Amino acid sequence: MVGVSPKHPDHKRSFIPTSELSRIINVESVVEILRACEKSRVRVPGTSFRTSEEIESDARRICGISEQDRPRSDGEPKSYRKILAVLLLIERENRIDHFVQEGVSDDDLPLIKVKEQPGTQRESFSLRRGHASDSPVRCINGYKWSEKTQADFYKTQWKMLAPTFTLDRRGKVQHYCFFDDLILPFTSWKLVAASGMGRVYKTEIHQDHHTFPNVSGSSQVFAIKELPVENKAECDLEATILRKLSEPRHSHRHLISLLATYEQNGSYYLIFPWAGADLRDYWKNINPKPRHDTETIMWLAEQCLGLASGLAKIHRYQTLSSSALLQASSPGKTQTETVRTAMGPDSAPKEENMKILFGRHGDIKPTNILWFPKGPERDKEILKITDFGISRFTTVNSVSARERGRAPNSPTYRPPEWDLPHPIISTSYDIWTLGCVYLEFIAWYLGGFVYLQEFEQRRLAPDFDWVGVSCDTFFTVESRGSSAPIPKVKPAVTESTSALRWLLIPNQKVELKCRHAQGLQSLCSLQTLSRHGRYGKLVRHVRIMAEVPALLSNQTDTQDNPTRDSALEASGELAGKIREDLSWMQEPADDIEEEDVIELLSSIVAWEAHGRGGIPRVELDARFIDGPGNQYAKPHEPHIVPEEWQALFTRASQVYRLTMAAIVRSGATVPNLEIFSNTICCSVPSYDINVGLKGLVENGLKFKAAVSGIETLALSFSTRVDHGWKGWIQAYGAEAGEVERAQQRRQWASIFDEEEYIMSDEEDGAENSREDSDDEDEYDADFDKAIENEKGSEIRGRYGDDLPQALCRGNYPGVAGLLLHMTNLQSLDLHMYQTFQYECYARGSRLCHYHRVFGALVHRRVVLPQLRRLVLRGLCIRAGDLPAFVERHPRLERVELLNTFLELRPGYGVDWRRELADLASRSAGLASLYLCDLSYLNRNSDPGAFKPLSLQRVAESFNEEWVRRGWGRICDCGAHGLLWAREFGADEMAERGCFEFKAAPVLSRGSHVRQFLQRVIARRAETPGVDEDDAQFGLLLEQGAYEVYACNAGTDDDDVNHARGPFRLVACMGMELGVLEGLGAVVGGETRVYDVWFVDAF
Repeated sequence: MVGVSPKHPDHKRSFIPTSELSRIINVESVVEILRACEKSRVRVPGTSFRTSEEIESDARRICGISEQDRPRSDGEPKSYRKILAVLLLIERENRIDHFVQEGVSDDDLPLIKVKEQPGTQRESFSLRRGHASDSPVRCINGYKWSEKTQADFYKTQWKMLAPTFTLDRRGKVQHYCFFDDLILPFTSWKLVAASGMGRVYKTEIHQDHHTFPNVSGSSQVFAIKELPVENKAECDLEATILRKLSEPRHSHRHLISLLATYEQNGSYYLIFPWAGADLRDYWKNINPKPRHDTETIMWLAEQCLGLASGLAKIHRYQTLSSSALLQASSPGKTQTETVRTAMGPDSAPKEENMKILFGRHGDIKPTNILWFPKGPERDKEILKITDFGISRFTTVNSVSARERGRAPNSPTYRPPEWDLPHPIISTSYDIWTLGCVYLEFIAWYLGGFVYLQEFEQRRLAPDFDWVGVSCDTFFTVESRGSSAPIPKVKPAVTESTSALRWLLIPNQKVELKCRHAQGLQSLCSLQTLSRHGRYGKLVRHVRIMAEVPALLSNQTDTQDNPTRDSALEASGELAGKIREDLSWMQEPADDIEEEDVIELLSSIVAWEAHGRGGIPRVELDARFIDGPGNQYAKPHEPHIVPEEWQALFTRASQVYRLTMAAIVRSGATVPNLEIFSNTICCSVPSYDINVGLKGLVENGLKFKAAVSGIETLALSFSTRVDHGWKGWIQAYGAEAGEVERAQQRRQWASIFDEEEYIMSDEEDGAENSREDSDDEDEYDADFDKAIENEKGSEIRGRYGDDLPQALCRGNYPGVAGLLLHMTNLQSLDLHMYQTFQYECYARGSRLCHYHRVFGALVHRRVVLPQLRRLVLRGLCIRAGDLPAFVERHPRLERVELLNTFLELRPGYGVDWRRELADLASRSAGLASLYLCDLSYLNRNSDPGAFKPLSLQRVAESFNEEWVRRGWGRICDCGAHGLLWAREFGADEMAERGCFEFKAAPVLSRGSHVRQFLQRVIARRAETPGVDEDDAQFGLLLEQGAYEVYACNAGTDDDDVNHARGPFRLVACMGMELGVLEGLGAVVGGETRVYDVWFVDAF
């Protein structure tokens, strides 16, 4: 027996759920009861006891599973379970035979009280059937039950009669009229809200006593609204509207669904699904600080769209017969509209018979919008409009308030026309109020509930219609003498909308342009923004940009400059003149006070407004610019000369070192760090990673604490002195430079020895190695001369430095040394930029040594316990290293290899399919492997020129395994296998145990990635208003989301494409943001943008 909630009026009473009744009163238990009754029965002469078969037959009849009784209208036989349960509770179970003989079954309950002598003061009564109150029940009255026994039966029978709430067969809402004594199956009952429109209770209905769908996340929790009994017509109106809008033909997922209605004790009740909160309570208590991610903004947009769609369902209500809603909306009036074609109740409505009624909700506000959490029937939270207490439906859209009277409204959200002398009520009333809710919705998203409260305070102003009381309406009414009053939106609202438009930008960014001496002043402005109470919270992505001018143009290739032999040579008179014409741009500042920059950057990175100890995302970038308007130069245009490349790498190196120092000093956590990962023309020299961080590492725990919080790292690096030997000495000092120079000599010596060994071994198998010289100085001088005289034409520095760009052995473990401290890293993207783009012209020889970069991660046993994603681009990988690394990281779910060299070594042959199969078998947790543009690298090749025999062996193996299957092609500079981009899922890896690539057509102009991007770039050129900076990434800025590859469209056909993707771009429609408090936050005109730079700094 289940007790009713102690807060319900029936709290002293209890009921038996239907499942419990069936469990307790069954054939076996009834047989035992009848046997006990039979034994206690006094034997009468001439009678005999019932046999076991007769007792069992009677038990089956009582339980309703006998065919002896006449079936009910629904086809089921009569049951006497409830009758027997009542008799057991009042200890009269031996009377069950009398009820069965007379046929008084459970269907006749409840038995009602009927006074024996109506009109007298005597309170004697008898129990009778409700549908036959004139006829006494002989099984009770014929056996002269005492009034006490009858009273006990009457009181106890209600325990068995708790109703079951259901929808009818067509899914329509049912109305119940309950006896006052009926016990309702409510196991909890709590008052949660009360107003003049009624009271709302949070209620649990026993699971046996309803068949409603699980729409609230908890299948037994519901909301019951008690309507005030003073105005029966208003109750009927709201119930009628809700009942109509809950029918399957008119229902909407963003409108509240009525489940049932009932009357009891003179009150009218509505049953709804239980919501987790109303929208106001959701903003305040459940999610006061929303996440600024794609999922949240998509949910917000979906809900706004859904609410508008649901409201449109009310505004244009389609019906066959409008009389019900019109009569309910206009009590006292009789309006009847007939349907031209008679239709049965199950007939489908015809379009020509439909009528349109104009509905108006009348009270849209956050407290009348309910929030439902995720549940079994939906995977997302959802908002629904509720409270139709003042809703009205009319045959015309606009109705004068003078004729219908002023309806109740919420002062905050009321529309401007409501304050005019002769207001007209229409559907626009709801549109204004919904727009106000939208504005608050976006304000909550941007700044949380605290910012929403600030928005409300800024709207407060005296309202003279309310005797000067301050109101937070969204408008004000200006009176101008005798002229009609003019409503206007409050200034606080229009000012806030400029900031609220930021929501349309997926990733708000702050860009720092490290260009010239004005940088410190701009950093101070950015620091002011970071501490701003409102706007500081909006920025979640800081991009620090290194910029240098491209001082020479393509005009240097004209006949006016005959002394210029090639695009890489910066000479000629015209070149000097152009340099003078661009005197507005200072050279990269070497005199910047680095300490001041670090201090300011550390304050910015901490980003106090976030309250979480740091900006979520920091990105380093670099680019060339052409002029004072900040036009972006394409990095691979011929006019970019070596000196300019050197300047860019020098500035990029400085930006990297200062930013890392600032992160460490700030003590903040930067979860996402991108270091030139989306930059087409720059990378971090590994000297800066290996040598430059030594001072920071010496800070001990502070450095480890800073980098241990990094969750996503994207790093583009190189093992060359890419900012030139002079720049390196500038950064680290002359003494360190001499040490490095000596290391380079020894490194080149080892490379030279190894290459000579390989060459001689191929020719005659004899070992030919040079013995070390005892005279170190003499050897260094000799080797310097050898480098300059013999190797200079091949390995000369890219920027014409006085020393070749060396592959120092100390550079290889630099990345590994940095990653050792990133214990919380979840995504790692390593891109060896210079390797793939530039070194392929060296015939592959020096690339052999680049396997040591990734090899250092394996051999130093770097373990990243949280790593889930690994991306390798442009690196050289030796067989065995990748499976070993993956096996060491059991949480790794995805591996991506893009433009990666697969090194071939003696003993491993050329079968990298076997290597990938080994990778799959040793990494059971790997969910997917993505491969794109992989290349073979033949270690046994001559660095100066391929030997015919060696090249022939590679070509034969290559043709057998790759070309024959259509997976690749032979390039001029050697054998490169270009795999068609393919992703392998965990199921496929487990099923096959190895990788059998599908054949793909051989492309005549590079990989399919390049051809795809060339089409994208061609379409981009036809798109007006696109920034030139986007050309280098091959982005087509259209509204929506795309996964594309960044590329260099100007590479030669024979050069292997160095795609830099994939990455996701979410573009948006253009807008004007305006200037925010003098901080220069401007995005102009109709240009489609994907970055927003709030500060024009540096």
